[in-house]
Amino acid sequence: MRQNHTFLVHGRRSPRAVAAAGADFAILATNTMHKVLPRIVSPVPVLHILDAVRDYAHVARVRRVGLTGTGFTMSDGFYQQELERRGLAVVLPAPEEQVEIHRMIYEELIVGNVVPASVARFATIASHLAGRGAEAVLLACTELELLTRSGSLSVPALDTTKIHADAAWEVAVGRRPLPPGISA
Repeated sequence: MRQNHTFLVHGRRSPRAVAAAGADFAILATNTMHKVLPRIVSPVPVLHILDAVRDYAHVARVRRVGLTGTGFTMSDGFYQQELERRGLAVVLPAPEEQVEIHRMIYEELIVGNVVPASVARFATIASHLAGRGAEAVLLACTELELLTRSGSLSVPALDTTKIHADAAWEVAVGRRPLPPGISA
């Protein structure tokens, strides 16, 4: 919990800093920390990662996603609830698969270690999600993309980090309006 509090204190200052620098909008470039976004007061609109994901999924005609990410992102419920509120059905990995994904992230990927056995195991988990109705697998952690570079997944992967960054770029160059009601 201390981590969230520390982030929140820093996060409350950051939107003011980007606004003071002349930014028209802000992003929170992390999946898990979007949980605290409603508690951050921002003088500029904040482009929510899940608004970007929703829009991307809509264009890709994806209605049901398999959610992968940190243990917290998969198990806390906030990410799933926010996706469902935005019209996407969510399939979660089995509890033991969630533990494996979390371990891969924190013991391997955050230090840049891509283990072939983990690449294969993640592909198997993605197949399980597809077998339970997921039309795509949501990579809701920055590092998970490392497990998909080999093209080993049998189901499309939606990289939330890339989707969010692309949406922010589209807003910045005027190709995409800020969605209504995204100010925190």
